[in-house]
Amino acid sequence: IGVAAFSECSALTSLTVPNKVTKIGISAFSYCEGLRDVALGDGVTLIDDSAFYGCSNLTNFVMGNNVANLGAYAFYGCASLTDFMFSDTLKTIENNAFEGCVALTDIVFPNGLTSIGTDAFNGCSGLQNIQFGTGLKSIEIAFFYHHLVNHSGRCYLGILCRQ
Repeated sequence: IGVAAFSECSALTSLTVPNKVTKIGISAFSYCEGLRDVALGDGVTLIDDSAFYGCSNLTNFVMGNNVANLGAYAFYGCASLTDFMFSDTLKTIENNAFEGCVALTDIVFPNGLTSIGTDAFNGCSGLQNIQFGTGLKSIEIAFFYHHLVNHSGRCYLGILCRQ
């Protein structure tokens, strides 16, 4: 799905992406304020930068089984997002991917996830439970700024946090 293909399509409320689609392009569904439910097919391997940026009423998101990368700002400002299922093949969550997703309460990262970018979950004030997978190698500083990093910039977890 191409760059900004459905951007600002406020009448769109539900989205089911077929298996033959391989990529959700940059800003493909940005500012689709009526969008509430998304289910991706197993063909999708990339959710590009700002793909669902500003979809303020997006509540449920089911990722296909083959997504490897979540781009920067992919779900920025999706303030109503409560249910999000990561694919087992996810390797990278880029900077600011979920910033401002205040309704997220629980996150279970897959074992294949190896890195989480800067401010990826910054401003996710509703987070209560976080379960890390076994493959995580690096977390950029401030990925959960108010949740796991103290004022000296050191992580509370026994994993590498880079500035």
